[in-house]
Amino acid sequence: MKKRVNVDMKIVDTLISFDILMEMLTEDFMTGL
Repeated sequence: MKKRVNVDMKIVDTLISFDILMEMLTEDFMTGL
């Protein structure tokens, strides 16, 4: 059970990091235009 929660948190962390990265890239792209 504990291991499962750990894996879920890692996935959530990855998704949040990816979301922030995409947001930054989108902002850079909009500014570039």
